[in-house]
Amino acid sequence: SGFIYPFGKISMEVNEETKDKSVELLIEEYLADRNKLKSLQLKKKLCWDTNFLCDLIRRYIRSLGWRRDLSVTKRTRNTSVRIAVNSKLARMYDSRGGRALMIITIIPAIATAVYAHGHRKRSLRSVFTIQYTPYQVFEMIRPQLWCPTYGGGCCIQ
Repeated sequence: SGFIYPFGKISMEVNEETKDKSVELLIEEYLADRNKLKSLQLKKKLCWDTNFLCDLIRRYIRSLGWRRDLSVTKRTRNTSVRIAVNSKLARMYDSRGGRALMIITIIPAIATAVYAHGHRKRSLRSVFTIQYTPYQVFEMIRPQLWCPTYGGGCCIQ
């Protein structure tokens, strides 16, 4: 099912780097930074019982008569957003080939690591909480669930 349930709440996780700062202040710091290797990364986290919803779906399909192998999994995409400067140095530093070249010639690797230190912020985290129970979401997607029968037909509920 291509079902996406976008209703929830986004908040920011507090850690050592973001303890006394707002998201707006972190973005202002990033914009004011003149470093050619600066970057800002946001990791997204979903706080919701997706495993229980998968279990509900699995049990429902079994109740429709499906007895063959069944796998219900969750996929999460785009769990990280990264903003970086579009400079030649940053593209080289972030590429695998550039990293390999710097490691082979150790002095540029040390120099760029020292130059980038403190300018690559990766501690920004957003927490998305769905404000509905797995039962409520299951009842909304239940009409989309189906189970092919052994005769090749389809039983849609």
